[in-house]
Amino acid sequence: MVNEMNKKTVVLSIVLLMIVGSFGAVGTTSEVDVEDDCGCGGNSVSEEYNNNYPFHGLGEIPSNKNLPPGEVIDGPANLLAALDWRNKDGYDWTTPIKDQGGCGSCYAFGAYGAMEACLDIRDNTPNRNIDLSEQLMVSCGPIWYPGEIMGCGGAYASGTFSFVEDFGAIPESCFPYTSGGGNVPPCSDRCPDWQALTIHVVGCSRISEGDITSIKNALINYGPVSASFAVYQDFYDDYNGGVYEHTYGELLGYHRVAIVGYNDNPGYWICKNSWGPGWGEDGWFMIAYGECEIEDEVYYIDVGDGGDYIEVTKYGYPADEYWGEWRQWDPHGVELSYEGWPWEDAGYTCYYLDIADKSDITSSIQIGVEIKDVSASGDGPQLYAYKWSSSSWVEILESDISNALTWYWYAISTNDYVKDDGAVRIKVYAESSDDICLDEVGVRYELKPPENQSPNKPNRPSGETNGEPGVEYTYTASTTDPDGDQVYYWFDWGDGSNSGWKGPYSSGSTGSAKHTWSSKGTYSIKVKAKDTEGAESSWSDPLSVTMPKSRFFMGLSFIDLLYRFKILRSLLSNFFIKY
Repeated sequence: MVNEMNKKTVVLSIVLLMIVGSFGAVGTTSEVDVEDDCGCGGNSVSEEYNNNYPFHGLGEIPSNKNLPPGEVIDGPANLLAALDWRNKDGYDWTTPIKDQGGCGSCYAFGAYGAMEACLDIRDNTPNRNIDLSEQLMVSCGPIWYPGEIMGCGGAYASGTFSFVEDFGAIPESCFPYTSGGGNVPPCSDRCPDWQALTIHVVGCSRISEGDITSIKNALINYGPVSASFAVYQDFYDDYNGGVYEHTYGELLGYHRVAIVGYNDNPGYWICKNSWGPGWGEDGWFMIAYGECEIEDEVYYIDVGDGGDYIEVTKYGYPADEYWGEWRQWDPHGVELSYEGWPWEDAGYTCYYLDIADKSDITSSIQIGVEIKDVSASGDGPQLYAYKWSSSSWVEILESDISNALTWYWYAISTNDYVKDDGAVRIKVYAESSDDICLDEVGVRYELKPPENQSPNKPNRPSGETNGEPGVEYTYTASTTDPDGDQVYYWFDWGDGSNSGWKGPYSSGSTGSAKHTWSSKGTYSIKVKAKDTEGAESSWSDPLSVTMPKSRFFMGLSFIDLLYRFKILRSLLSNFFIKY
């Protein structure tokens, strides 16, 4: 009886092992390859922050890497003991407090908050309150700087200030901020003429880490700067005024703000936050020197005095002795300086400029005059532009002007007022030369950006052409981008699945992806590429991959096992007949 029971146990054990093996093989799935594109573990803030502080966004991602030395900023030997751009020379040069909402977009507010004030300082317009669009960086940054700017998921400082250097800023009205609730509209939602409205800068630079003197000198030389710092629980819970120093609570994340001043007594920075005017001291706060890494990643933005001058073209009109030297004075325009007066006819001062081929210029240009001195009784100038489409002079401006040293700019159509070869004609009339002194005449324009080209067709994928189901294989491909843009790769595995976009990779670099096929067969792998502007290449030539082998029992049901293995059928038959 014992022997019979042992036999029964052995047979049943074999059957159970086969059944378990069969179902285990059927349930096998391929491993999912997940990449952390931002390198920040998928989150720039702590779990404590996510659970308890949903209304005030953070968003600065610390670099976590060795950065090159920052710039040491020179300044006066005897530094001011205090500086506050909110009250400098009797004016407030800063712009109103904004609210980023629950979106991790502090990087955009901290950068543009500083830039707005710097522009007002440069242009001597304290009451202008220029308003720049943070949404441009939040929506377009993930496309133009993937892996550096992640929309409401935060950004590295390197991405933030590369964006400002390369793309500048546009007015808030062109792309209003709507991401306070965490949703990011597409980059294409910006206004159609955004490029014509772009305000460029000379550059952005990181200040030497922990260098309090250099930060002060930057504040004096350039205006407000942008800084990040560590945010702890007590900053959220307790701060409502005074000089902040960390006392308790865990680290919640990092935050970028604008520093607008300092005071050596007792030693603190004056900062502009982006959590609305109802927070802190009407939206502002002070933080002690050396506190919470506030001096570690500070950047200044050089908005220049209008940009570097580069010579364009000299023209005599109508005689060579009356020539004007037209020079580009910022990324959008040109201004005129001259030796002697240009040619005059019946009181009209005439100017001629060749800017660029009409087809290369955006849809509008601006013409303007700068007035140096106006008498109390003098009439303002009459400004005319030559309309090539109708072969006639058109009056653009006729008004009294009372503000000296002021530019007056007027937009006109490129199609009507720019000749095909780029010629622009302007004339100005003043009733009496004693009444008005015309200091400068200018034309502003912007060239169209070069048309983005798609990446070249990738080469055929490389990798194993014969394999075994259930085994992971790696495949590679490469291509180049005509514009030198970074590229992403998308692998189609031929079994109805794909890799998704992998990258970005430098143009010409090899991209890779892994895949596991679950059943035998022959598959065609192909790959395509896209650049950081979203332009996609054509598909590569396919690579044929054959999976001729199957692992033992893989994909077999219990009935299949009975059918294929005669010994198993015999054992079971004897078992059931006998028992």
